[in-house]
Amino acid sequence: MAVSATPLEALPPAEGCSAGAPQPATAAGAAGRANEPAAGTRQRTLRRPPGQAQWVMWGMRRGPDGALYVSCNAPYASEAQGYSNLPPELGRGFVARLAINDRGELRGHMRRFTKGSLLSRPSGLCFDDAGDLYVTHMGGQVVRFAGPHRGPAAGQPLGVFIDCLQERHRLSPDPQAQRPCPMDIAFCEGMFFLTSHTCEGEGETSHGRLTVWDRRGGLLATHALGGAWRHPNGLAVFCWSGDLKAPG
Repeated sequence: MAVSATPLEALPPAEGCSAGAPQPATAAGAAGRANEPAAGTRQRTLRRPPGQAQWVMWGMRRGPDGALYVSCNAPYASEAQGYSNLPPELGRGFVARLAINDRGELRGHMRRFTKGSLLSRPSGLCFDDAGDLYVTHMGGQVVRFAGPHRGPAAGQPLGVFIDCLQERHRLSPDPQAQRPCPMDIAFCEGMFFLTSHTCEGEGETSHGRLTVWDRRGGLLATHALGGAWRHPNGLAVFCWSGDLKAPG
């Protein structure tokens, strides 16, 4: 997936990746199916406007409003600068919103959701049970944003939720020399689950962590990951109710 690289200041809450012409809302949609395409709408694929660069996309999550939320950053990789490092231009990341229906069909244009310039190569994202958005980024933080339920305030930054660079969290033996990078985050039953690893330099060992946090950003548990798990990225948490029964 790619979004046209319009300067971020010019990306209104709404420009970017074209998914075909937006479809007008129908009476049925206004009655509670606003995320459904108009009758007869065919599935459309994202396309890049000619002559424009692409945004690089790292993570996605379906929001409480049924839309797809995608973390994006301007491309910056080169022979001398890889995506495992911080972007040379900080604060150019954001989360975009794309309306989809229950069949995964796209509707309308991808629109910038988050405001401000706090994110540098964002990746993981999740929503809590109140509907607010949490985003990890290579600046070593998890940032909280007002969710789509907050009306005109939606997308506004609400502050740093977790600062992974604080030595007391022990996400790295030396946070200054080996900067911990939060990669993905999930919310389940009142807790946040976070994967992180140190940004590797040549010849260095990555220190992987799976950590659990409370609603106020307090660290509850740390699991050091070694071997094949020392460089964790994606994360999925399964919540269930009742007894967990063995198969068979």
